[in-house]
Amino acid sequence: MIYNISPTPEHAIRTIANNLSGRKVGDSVTELGLRRIADPDYPTVIHARASTSAHCA
Repeated sequence: MIYNISPTPEHAIRTIANNLSGRKVGDSVTELGLRRIADPDYPTVIHARASTSAHCA
């Protein structure tokens, strides 16, 4: 996804490729994105937890 948080993060998504999230152009930045915008000390890399799916055995 490509975002443009200016002028408003409420309609920030500008383009999407390989859409797995179900979000669409014109949708808002996520809550995580809003936290990162508001806090310059927010981590730039956030690691996901390990999957417990049977497909990852």
